[in-house]
Amino acid sequence: MLDERSADVSDHLTGHHIPGMLLAEASRQMMIAVVERFYLPVRRRAPIRFVTHEMSLEYHDFMLPLPVDILFLPMKLRRVSDLNLKLSCAIRLTQRNRIGAVARFGVSVIDRRYLEAREGVILGAALDEVSASR
Repeated sequence: MLDERSADVSDHLTGHHIPGMLLAEASRQMMIAVVERFYLPVRRRAPIRFVTHEMSLEYHDFMLPLPVDILFLPMKLRRVSDLNLKLSCAIRLTQRNRIGAVARFGVSVIDRRYLEAREGVILGAALDEVSASR
């Protein structure tokens, strides 16, 4: 259900078709839901994070506020462990038997603790660099 007061919709000029950013977010959420459901263990030992390496969206036709079929198409999978994988996929959005858009993702799923530690190191180095330049 679309809410015309949403920031993603309210600035749209015509209001007749679904804004591209809404299609991008729907595709991203579909990718996450499919990976969590079919590519990761149900009882995970540790919390995970998704890291997006690549995202593109190709528009083929206007998508209207009518039912949309969304198809997940896996392309490449490299599994390092139960909680660590790298995946490339496409999400095809179809309406009235016509492809409206195709989103492509390259993502990694990694242990949240590792990601937070890595971000902390990067943040510390960046702050040191900024402080040294003043």
